[in-house]
Amino acid sequence: MELVQNSAESAETKMELLEENHCCAICFEEVGWTPALPCACNVLYCALCWDRSLAHSFNASGQARCPTCRGAVHVDFDPERLCLVFSRAAVPSTPELEGLGFHDARQVKEASKNEAVQKLRQQALPAQVRLLQAHGGLHPGLNDIARQPADQMRRMSVLDLERHIASIGGSSDECLGKEDLVCRCLQEATEKQMIGRVLGEMFTAVTERLPACCCGSSLVRVSGEERTMRCCDKMPMLSGLPRDSHHYQVIFTRLTSVQTSICFCDLCGTSVPTANAVWTCKNGDTTILHATSYDVCDECFMRHAACGESLDISEEPSAMDVDMSSGSQSAPPPDDQEDL
Repeated sequence: MELVQNSAESAETKMELLEENHCCAICFEEVGWTPALPCACNVLYCALCWDRSLAHSFNASGQARCPTCRGAVHVDFDPERLCLVFSRAAVPSTPELEGLGFHDARQVKEASKNEAVQKLRQQALPAQVRLLQAHGGLHPGLNDIARQPADQMRRMSVLDLERHIASIGGSSDECLGKEDLVCRCLQEATEKQMIGRVLGEMFTAVTERLPACCCGSSLVRVSGEERTMRCCDKMPMLSGLPRDSHHYQVIFTRLTSVQTSICFCDLCGTSVPTANAVWTCKNGDTTILHATSYDVCDECFMRHAACGESLDISEEPSAMDVDMSSGSQSAPPPDDQEDL
Protein backbone atom coordinates (compact mmCIF):
# COMPACT_ATOMS: atom_id res chain seq x y z
CA MET A 1 0.00 0.00 0.00
CA GLU A 2 2.86 2.34 0.81
CA LEU A 3 4.38 1.73 -2.60
CA VAL A 4 1.09 2.56 -4.30
CA GLN A 5 0.68 5.66 -2.20
CA ASN A 6 4.20 6.85 -2.99
CA SER A 7 3.62 6.22 -6.70
CA ALA A 8 0.39 8.20 -6.56
CA GLU A 9 2.10 11.06 -4.74
CA SER A 10 4.94 11.00 -7.27
CA ALA A 11 2.52 11.15 -10.17
CA GLU A 12 0.59 13.96 -8.51
CA THR A 13 3.80 15.91 -7.93
CA LYS A 14 4.82 15.40 -11.56
CA MET A 15 1.44 16.68 -12.78
CA GLU A 16 1.76 19.74 -10.54
CA LEU A 17 5.18 20.48 -12.05
CA LEU A 18 3.81 20.05 -15.57
CA GLU A 19 0.95 22.44 -14.85
CA GLU A 20 3.27 24.93 -13.19
CA ASN A 21 5.53 24.88 -16.25
CA HIS A 22 2.57 24.86 -18.66
CA CYS A 23 3.68 21.59 -20.25
CA CYS A 24 1.56 19.03 -22.05
CA ALA A 25 0.99 15.91 -19.96
CA ILE A 26 1.69 13.68 -22.99
CA CYS A 27 4.52 15.20 -25.03
CA PHE A 28 5.92 17.38 -22.19
CA GLU A 29 6.30 20.30 -24.58
CA GLU A 30 5.33 23.80 -23.48
CA VAL A 31 1.67 24.51 -24.19
CA GLY A 32 0.79 27.79 -25.87
CA TRP A 33 -2.91 27.04 -26.21
CA THR A 34 -4.80 24.20 -24.61
CA PRO A 35 -8.32 22.98 -25.41
CA ALA A 36 -11.01 23.38 -22.78
CA LEU A 37 -11.58 19.89 -21.43
CA PRO A 38 -15.20 18.73 -21.17
CA CYS A 39 -14.39 16.62 -18.12
CA ALA A 40 -13.30 17.57 -14.59
CA CYS A 41 -9.63 16.73 -15.18
CA ASN A 42 -7.24 19.49 -14.19
CA VAL A 43 -4.61 18.46 -16.74
CA LEU A 44 -2.87 20.35 -19.52
CA TYR A 45 -2.75 18.93 -23.03
CA CYS A 46 -1.54 20.55 -26.21
CA ALA A 47 -4.19 20.58 -28.93
CA LEU A 48 -2.30 18.00 -31.03
CA CYS A 49 -1.93 15.40 -28.26
CA TRP A 50 -5.52 15.85 -27.11
CA ASP A 51 -6.78 15.38 -30.66
CA ARG A 52 -4.62 12.32 -31.31
CA SER A 53 -5.59 10.75 -27.99
CA LEU A 54 -9.28 11.10 -28.81
CA ALA A 55 -8.73 9.57 -32.25
CA HIS A 56 -6.74 6.68 -30.78
CA SER A 57 -9.38 5.85 -28.18
CA PHE A 58 -12.14 6.16 -30.78
CA ASN A 59 -10.44 3.74 -33.16
CA ALA A 60 -9.63 1.35 -30.32
CA SER A 61 -12.99 1.30 -28.54
CA GLY A 62 -15.49 3.19 -30.69
CA GLN A 63 -15.74 6.04 -28.18
CA ALA A 64 -13.58 9.16 -27.83
CA ARG A 65 -12.33 9.31 -24.24
CA CYS A 66 -10.22 11.61 -22.10
CA PRO A 67 -6.72 10.09 -21.82
CA THR A 68 -6.67 10.78 -18.06
CA CYS A 69 -10.08 9.98 -16.58
CA ARG A 70 -11.32 7.89 -19.56
CA GLY A 71 -14.55 9.86 -19.50
CA ALA A 72 -16.58 9.74 -22.72
CA VAL A 73 -16.16 12.84 -24.91
CA HIS A 74 -18.76 14.07 -27.41
CA VAL A 75 -17.16 15.72 -30.46
CA ASP A 76 -18.65 18.19 -32.93
CA PHE A 77 -17.11 20.38 -35.63
CA ASP A 78 -17.89 24.06 -36.12
CA PRO A 79 -17.56 24.70 -39.90
CA GLU A 80 -17.58 28.47 -39.47
CA ARG A 81 -14.72 28.64 -36.98
CA LEU A 82 -12.98 25.53 -38.39
CA CYS A 83 -12.57 24.03 -34.95
CA LEU A 84 -13.62 21.01 -32.92
CA VAL A 85 -16.10 21.46 -30.07
CA PHE A 86 -15.98 19.09 -27.10
CA SER A 87 -18.59 18.29 -24.51
CA ARG A 88 -19.19 15.55 -21.99
CA ALA A 89 -20.87 12.55 -23.56
CA ALA A 90 -23.56 10.55 -21.84
CA VAL A 91 -22.24 7.20 -20.71
CA PRO A 92 -23.70 4.68 -23.17
CA SER A 93 -25.94 2.04 -21.70
CA THR A 94 -25.29 -1.62 -22.49
CA PRO A 95 -28.70 -3.32 -22.21
CA GLU A 96 -29.01 -3.45 -25.98
CA LEU A 97 -25.84 -5.56 -26.13
CA GLU A 98 -26.99 -8.04 -23.51
CA GLY A 99 -27.94 -11.38 -24.96
CA LEU A 100 -26.27 -10.67 -28.28
CA GLY A 101 -23.61 -12.92 -29.69
CA PHE A 102 -20.12 -11.65 -30.38
CA HIS A 103 -20.83 -10.96 -34.06
CA ASP A 104 -24.11 -9.12 -33.39
CA ALA A 105 -22.61 -7.05 -30.56
CA ARG A 106 -19.72 -6.07 -32.80
CA GLN A 107 -22.14 -4.96 -35.51
CA VAL A 108 -23.99 -2.74 -33.04
CA LYS A 109 -20.74 -1.10 -31.93
CA GLU A 110 -19.58 -0.62 -35.53
CA ALA A 111 -22.91 1.01 -36.38
CA SER A 112 -22.40 3.45 -33.52
CA LYS A 113 -18.87 4.23 -34.75
CA ASN A 114 -20.12 4.76 -38.28
CA GLU A 115 -22.83 7.13 -37.06
CA ALA A 116 -20.23 9.27 -35.26
CA VAL A 117 -17.97 9.31 -38.34
CA GLN A 118 -20.81 10.32 -40.64
CA LYS A 119 -21.93 13.10 -38.29
CA LEU A 120 -18.49 14.73 -38.27
CA ARG A 121 -18.17 14.19 -42.02
CA GLN A 122 -21.41 16.06 -42.65
CA GLN A 123 -20.42 18.86 -40.28
CA ALA A 124 -17.04 19.29 -42.02
CA LEU A 125 -18.44 19.12 -45.56
CA PRO A 126 -19.23 22.84 -46.16
CA ALA A 127 -15.91 23.89 -44.64
CA GLN A 128 -13.93 21.55 -46.89
CA VAL A 129 -15.72 22.81 -49.98
CA ARG A 130 -14.86 26.42 -49.05
CA LEU A 131 -11.22 25.44 -48.50
CA LEU A 132 -11.07 23.88 -51.97
CA GLN A 133 -12.64 26.99 -53.49
CA ALA A 134 -10.03 29.12 -51.74
CA HIS A 135 -7.33 26.85 -53.08
CA GLY A 136 -8.67 27.35 -56.59
CA GLY A 137 -8.59 31.11 -56.07
CA LEU A 138 -4.89 30.89 -55.26
CA HIS A 139 -4.23 28.72 -58.31
CA PRO A 140 -6.08 30.17 -61.34
CA GLY A 141 -4.28 27.68 -63.57
CA LEU A 142 -6.64 25.01 -62.25
CA ASN A 143 -9.60 26.74 -63.86
CA ASP A 144 -7.72 27.18 -67.13
CA ILE A 145 -7.18 23.42 -67.29
CA ALA A 146 -10.78 22.58 -66.40
CA ARG A 147 -12.23 24.96 -69.00
CA GLN A 148 -10.23 23.48 -71.89
CA PRO A 149 -9.94 19.73 -71.30
CA ALA A 150 -9.46 18.89 -75.00
CA ASP A 151 -6.49 21.25 -75.27
CA GLN A 152 -4.95 19.68 -72.18
CA MET A 153 -5.40 16.20 -73.61
CA ARG A 154 -3.65 17.23 -76.82
CA ARG A 155 -0.57 17.92 -74.71
CA MET A 156 -0.52 14.31 -73.54
CA SER A 157 1.47 11.63 -75.29
CA VAL A 158 -0.21 8.90 -77.31
CA LEU A 159 0.69 6.36 -74.64
CA ASP A 160 -0.84 8.54 -71.92
CA LEU A 161 -4.04 8.98 -73.91
CA GLU A 162 -4.32 5.24 -74.48
CA ARG A 163 -3.66 4.64 -70.79
CA HIS A 164 -6.38 7.08 -69.72
CA ILE A 165 -8.90 5.63 -72.15
CA ALA A 166 -8.25 2.12 -70.87
CA SER A 167 -8.38 3.22 -67.23
CA ILE A 168 -11.90 4.62 -67.63
CA GLY A 169 -13.14 1.52 -69.39
CA GLY A 170 -12.88 2.69 -73.00
CA SER A 171 -11.15 1.27 -76.06
CA SER A 172 -8.70 2.97 -78.42
CA ASP A 173 -8.64 0.16 -80.99
CA GLU A 174 -10.41 2.13 -83.73
CA CYS A 175 -8.46 5.36 -83.22
CA LEU A 176 -6.22 6.11 -86.19
CA GLY A 177 -4.23 9.02 -84.84
CA LYS A 178 -3.64 11.23 -81.83
CA GLU A 179 -6.62 13.49 -82.54
CA ASP A 180 -8.87 10.43 -82.60
CA LEU A 181 -7.46 9.44 -79.22
CA VAL A 182 -8.16 12.92 -77.85
CA CYS A 183 -11.76 12.80 -79.07
CA ARG A 184 -12.28 9.30 -77.69
CA CYS A 185 -10.73 10.16 -74.34
CA LEU A 186 -12.84 13.32 -74.02
CA GLN A 187 -16.00 11.47 -75.02
CA GLU A 188 -15.46 8.58 -72.61
CA ALA A 189 -14.43 10.83 -69.72
CA THR A 190 -17.38 13.19 -70.25
CA GLU A 191 -19.96 10.43 -70.49
CA LYS A 192 -18.63 8.68 -67.38
CA GLN A 193 -17.96 11.92 -65.46
CA MET A 194 -14.25 11.19 -65.15
CA ILE A 195 -12.72 14.37 -66.57
CA GLY A 196 -11.16 15.12 -63.19
CA ARG A 197 -9.46 11.75 -63.15
CA VAL A 198 -7.94 12.25 -66.61
CA LEU A 199 -6.75 15.78 -65.76
CA GLY A 200 -5.69 14.97 -62.20
CA GLU A 201 -1.97 14.91 -62.89
CA MET A 202 -2.18 18.31 -64.60
CA PHE A 203 -4.07 19.78 -61.65
CA THR A 204 -1.32 18.53 -59.36
CA ALA A 205 1.40 20.01 -61.59
CA VAL A 206 0.06 23.57 -61.30
CA THR A 207 -0.58 23.35 -57.54
CA GLU A 208 2.25 25.17 -55.80
CA ARG A 209 0.72 24.82 -52.35
CA LEU A 210 -1.13 21.76 -51.17
CA PRO A 211 -4.87 22.23 -50.62
CA ALA A 212 -5.90 22.55 -46.99
CA CYS A 213 -7.87 19.89 -45.16
CA CYS A 214 -10.64 20.88 -42.76
CA CYS A 215 -8.59 19.38 -39.89
CA GLY A 216 -5.83 21.94 -40.41
CA SER A 217 -3.44 19.66 -42.27
CA SER A 218 -3.07 19.32 -46.07
CA LEU A 219 -4.42 17.09 -48.81
CA VAL A 220 -1.91 15.32 -51.02
CA ARG A 221 -2.72 13.42 -54.21
CA VAL A 222 -1.52 9.82 -54.06
CA SER A 223 -1.92 6.90 -56.43
CA GLY A 224 -4.50 4.21 -55.81
CA GLU A 225 -1.67 1.80 -55.05
CA GLU A 226 -0.21 4.12 -52.42
CA ARG A 227 -3.63 4.73 -50.84
CA THR A 228 -4.22 0.98 -50.64
CA MET A 229 -0.81 0.43 -49.07
CA ARG A 230 -1.59 3.05 -46.44
CA CYS A 231 -4.55 0.91 -45.44
CA CYS A 232 -2.32 -2.17 -45.39
CA ASP A 233 0.21 -0.35 -43.19
CA LYS A 234 -2.43 -0.10 -40.44
CA MET A 235 -3.32 -3.79 -40.45
CA PRO A 236 -2.05 -5.50 -37.26
CA MET A 237 -0.85 -8.49 -39.28
CA LEU A 238 1.45 -6.21 -41.30
CA SER A 239 2.63 -3.97 -38.48
CA GLY A 240 6.33 -3.19 -38.89
CA LEU A 241 6.74 -5.16 -42.11
CA PRO A 242 8.47 -3.42 -45.04
CA ARG A 243 6.25 -2.94 -48.05
CA ASP A 244 8.52 -4.98 -50.29
CA SER A 245 8.41 -8.04 -48.02
CA HIS A 246 6.81 -11.20 -49.38
CA HIS A 247 4.07 -11.39 -46.75
CA TYR A 248 3.14 -7.73 -47.23
CA GLN A 249 2.92 -8.16 -51.00
CA VAL A 250 0.76 -11.27 -50.64
CA ILE A 251 -1.76 -9.39 -48.47
CA PHE A 252 -1.66 -6.34 -50.74
CA THR A 253 -2.27 -8.44 -53.86
CA ARG A 254 -5.08 -10.35 -52.22
CA LEU A 255 -6.70 -7.14 -50.96
CA THR A 256 -6.65 -5.47 -54.36
CA SER A 257 -8.01 -8.60 -56.01
CA VAL A 258 -11.11 -8.80 -53.79
CA GLN A 259 -11.81 -5.11 -53.22
CA THR A 260 -12.53 -2.77 -56.13
CA SER A 261 -12.45 0.19 -53.72
CA ILE A 262 -10.46 0.89 -50.59
CA CYS A 263 -11.91 4.29 -49.70
CA PHE A 264 -14.70 6.70 -50.57
CA CYS A 265 -14.81 10.42 -51.23
CA ASP A 266 -15.77 12.31 -48.09
CA LEU A 267 -17.46 14.99 -50.18
CA CYS A 268 -19.67 13.08 -52.62
CA GLY A 269 -19.67 9.67 -50.95
CA THR A 270 -18.62 7.89 -54.15
CA SER A 271 -16.36 4.85 -53.87
CA VAL A 272 -12.87 5.51 -55.23
CA PRO A 273 -11.57 2.53 -57.26
CA THR A 274 -8.24 1.12 -56.13
CA ALA A 275 -6.81 2.05 -59.55
CA ASN A 276 -7.66 5.74 -59.09
CA ALA A 277 -5.53 8.43 -57.52
CA VAL A 278 -7.14 10.34 -54.65
CA TRP A 279 -6.48 13.44 -52.55
CA THR A 280 -5.93 12.22 -49.00
CA CYS A 281 -5.18 14.07 -45.77
CA LYS A 282 -1.65 13.91 -44.39
CA ASN A 283 -3.08 13.43 -40.90
CA GLY A 284 -4.62 10.12 -41.89
CA ASP A 285 -6.57 8.70 -38.96
CA THR A 286 -4.71 10.61 -36.22
CA THR A 287 -7.35 13.31 -35.74
CA ILE A 288 -10.77 12.78 -34.20
CA LEU A 289 -12.32 14.92 -36.95
CA HIS A 290 -11.69 12.12 -39.41
CA ALA A 291 -10.60 9.14 -37.34
CA THR A 292 -10.82 6.84 -40.38
CA SER A 293 -8.80 9.11 -42.72
CA TYR A 294 -10.11 11.72 -45.18
CA ASP A 295 -10.25 11.49 -48.97
CA VAL A 296 -11.40 13.69 -51.85
CA CYS A 297 -11.86 12.24 -55.34
CA ASP A 298 -10.50 13.91 -58.48
CA GLU A 299 -13.99 14.84 -59.67
CA CYS A 300 -14.81 16.75 -56.46
CA PHE A 301 -11.41 18.44 -56.55
CA MET A 302 -12.09 19.64 -60.10
CA ARG A 303 -15.62 20.66 -59.26
CA HIS A 304 -14.82 22.76 -56.19
CA ALA A 305 -11.16 23.79 -56.60
CA ALA A 306 -10.80 24.10 -60.38
CA CYS A 307 -14.36 25.14 -61.27
CA GLY A 308 -15.17 26.92 -57.99
CA GLU A 309 -18.59 25.31 -57.59
CA SER A 310 -20.35 25.65 -54.24
CA LEU A 311 -21.97 22.87 -52.28
CA ASP A 312 -25.43 21.95 -53.49
CA ILE A 313 -27.42 21.62 -50.26
CA SER A 314 -29.93 19.41 -52.08
CA GLU A 315 -27.25 16.77 -52.51
CA GLU A 316 -27.12 14.11 -49.84
CA PRO A 317 -23.87 12.15 -49.99
CA SER A 318 -24.37 8.46 -49.44
CA ALA A 319 -23.45 7.01 -46.08
CA MET A 320 -20.81 4.33 -46.51
CA ASP A 321 -19.98 1.51 -44.15
CA VAL A 322 -16.51 2.16 -42.82
CA ASP A 323 -13.88 -0.22 -41.57
CA MET A 324 -12.69 1.74 -38.56
CA SER A 325 -9.39 -0.13 -38.28
CA SER A 326 -8.21 0.75 -41.76
CA GLY A 327 -10.26 3.71 -42.91
CA SER A 328 -11.47 1.75 -45.87
CA GLN A 329 -14.86 1.02 -47.27
CA SER A 330 -16.23 -2.25 -46.02
CA ALA A 331 -16.15 -5.20 -48.37
CA PRO A 332 -16.41 -8.96 -47.98
CA PRO A 333 -13.01 -10.25 -46.80
CA PRO A 334 -11.22 -13.14 -48.50
CA ASP A 335 -12.35 -16.51 -47.23
CA ASP A 336 -9.12 -17.04 -45.33
CA GLN A 337 -8.25 -13.42 -44.47
CA GLU A 338 -8.52 -13.98 -40.71
CA ASP A 339 -5.94 -16.76 -40.95
CA LEU A 340 -3.34 -14.62 -42.70
